[in-house]
Amino acid sequence: MALSGRLNWGIFSLGLTNYFGDILPNSYDDRLLIEFAVRPVNNITLSGYIAPIDKTSSRSVYGSSINWRLKNQPNSPTLSASWQHQEYDYGNDIFGNSLLVTDNIFTILFRVGSSPNPFPR
Repeated sequence: MALSGRLNWGIFSLGLTNYFGDILPNSYDDRLLIEFAVRPVNNITLSGYIAPIDKTSSRSVYGSSINWRLKNQPNSPTLSASWQHQEYDYGNDIFGNSLLVTDNIFTILFRVGSSPNPFPR
């Protein structure tokens, strides 16, 4: 179960999503996700997120992205670059040492067609 809200104000956007864990069997664990975005010009969006509360064993703690729509028209090509910091918690080994593995994931995408936009028209 999740509760989510978003505030769009001019060129800025702020989103907040809270996942309530342990309500249904095999559901997500507790997680709070804060998202923010700014659109300095009409075809470029800079965004980021942070998850200050995340009790899942495989979690994306924070990340950022830039989306550049190559033409200012609906369904025009988009170039995106993103980075996210991942953590994988495998518990402890037999000696009590933490088995926490971190990873940084970089992605570059070229997309043709509609893409989600945090700012409504």
